Amino acid sequence: MSSKWTAYKAGIKQGDIILAINNKKTDTMLQLKEALYDAGAGNTVKATIKTPLETTKEVEIVLEAAR
Repeated sequence: MSSKWTAYKAGIKQGDIILAINNKKTDTMLQLKEALYDAGAGNTVKATIKTPLETTKEVEIVLEAAR
């Protein structure tokens, strides 16, 4: 994962699974995309992540505009 990516900067690593954005479940890619779009670029969201070791963590992500 590139160090330039917003997810990397927030501490999300390869193999992590995003379970929710701002406490809203994201079971599908469509739900994930909608949650990020609704939050909008420049805003901060709270992501609930499941790691490959089956632990759960929360990270804050500052959303950047698509390039």
